[in-house]
Amino acid sequence: MLRAYASSDVRRAEGELVAAAPQDALMKQAADGVAAAVSDQLTLLGATVHGSTVLALVGGGDNGGDALYAAKYLADSGAKVQALLVSTKAHPRALAAAKKAGVDILDAARLTKRSQLRALVAEAANKAGVWVDGIVGTGGSGPLRGTAATVVGQLVSLRDSSPDEPVVVAVDVPSGLGGEDGKVAGPHLTADVTVTMGAMKNPALLPPACNSFGSIEVVELGPVEAPVSACRLTAADVADLWKVPGRADHKYTRGVVEVVAGSDSYPATGIICARAAARTGAGMVRVNIPAAASASLFAVLPEAVPVSGRSQAVVVGPGLDPKDEGRVDEMVRAATKAILRSLPVVVDAGGISIIDRILARLPERAESMGSSPVRRVRKFAPNVVLTPHAGEAAQLATRLGFSEASGGVARSDIEAAPAKWAGLLAEKTGATVLLKGAVSVVCGPEGDTFTQAEAPGWTATAGAGDALAGILGAVLAMEQAQAEADGHSLSASETAAGAAAGTWVHSIATRLAAGLGAGPELGRKKKVGHPILASDIVQQIPAAIELALR
Repeated sequence: MLRAYASSDVRRAEGELVAAAPQDALMKQAADGVAAAVSDQLTLLGATVHGSTVLALVGGGDNGGDALYAAKYLADSGAKVQALLVSTKAHPRALAAAKKAGVDILDAARLTKRSQLRALVAEAANKAGVWVDGIVGTGGSGPLRGTAATVVGQLVSLRDSSPDEPVVVAVDVPSGLGGEDGKVAGPHLTADVTVTMGAMKNPALLPPACNSFGSIEVVELGPVEAPVSACRLTAADVADLWKVPGRADHKYTRGVVEVVAGSDSYPATGIICARAAARTGAGMVRVNIPAAASASLFAVLPEAVPVSGRSQAVVVGPGLDPKDEGRVDEMVRAATKAILRSLPVVVDAGGISIIDRILARLPERAESMGSSPVRRVRKFAPNVVLTPHAGEAAQLATRLGFSEASGGVARSDIEAAPAKWAGLLAEKTGATVLLKGAVSVVCGPEGDTFTQAEAPGWTATAGAGDALAGILGAVLAMEQAQAEADGHSLSASETAAGAAAGTWVHSIATRLAAGLGAGPELGRKKKVGHPILASDIVQQIPAAIELALR
């Protein structure tokens, strides 16, 4: 499992380690990791360190020191290295070591004319096949300013216009992305690989900033005793969560899902959802869809059961037209019944627009906020999972009373800080919120946060969200069946982890369907993949699960 921490907590832990270690020992260890990453990237390009040209972008403080020591090590190995000083406060000992190793020092920080600065940056950048970004680390906040902003803005333009883009290796975080909430405040260099020190910091896992980190390598400096801010599941974590059926299992120990989906406007939507639940391994899928779609359903899923009965999770909302009062009422009743029985419920798509009607049928409960008086509220339990995309989340947040400067909440507000908004919606509703996007964020009402970034762009196709809803229903039914067998209730943490695992399965199935393979690709020549249908995703769900269980 990948774990991210608040930058301040990691810096505090590093400070204690630095105080106990010989002078610059940890900085040199970090720099060795950066130099190794540069070497690996050159190898992937079919080149060697010896004879290659590298540009180190050097700010003040420890990140600049890491970059300078890395420049020294690369020069010692035969690279032609230039160090562009973006700050007048370069680390003195690291700077002296770099000079002694033959690194060419370019003092951009003391240039007063922008034309001179731009000419110097262009000349150095165009010579180098690798840029080491050590300008600003996690100590920075907000957009880059001054010389750093000018240099990074020009480098972004040079890289975008280059027919043979340089490899960018970031030190700790790409410069300009040190904020704690994942927001992107301004220009920054997107990295091919980020070598982070001690432990991952929040922006490495939180969108949209995490999209600019590339692959992440962690240089272990020592233990970090601090709360985990965000996690990302790997295949091994999904395997640990998954219950492989044994000889004594039956459909109710594997989990039974009830899918209430579709309306007169979208009658066949539930077919994708039900097939996804079945392919995920549900012991049984009960289906409530419009009569007009029944024949189509049983043609592709004859195993579906068209009657209600015992179930361990319920999915409502896919294909719901909020104007279809009959279907709205059916879904409200199905969700309410399951919630009152303490069963997991997935509320997806059109269901997001009717959660107030579901809540209105739930009993009030007491809530205490610290020293504030106890109040009576209607909230969901944590085993209710809401699955909005950014537009639906913006509408929901506005209905719940949140507001930004423009009044209400816009889709762009959600997209700028998905983890923040998923957390706020989870706190406000009491439910677990899965905010779908290029990087999907799962937030539980008790603070559990997961981000999953495996989904390719081909995921944006009609019906893909319905497939995810079916997967989530099957995963939560599996977890609920296990909880029933163990004699306990499904916890908030188990629900959040289950939602993250379902998201991982959906993303990997999509990658397989698009011809991309399951894992991250190394090197610059990445596969593009090809268009897919939601039904292609459904077909690949068993293969995705098998990959986790290997």
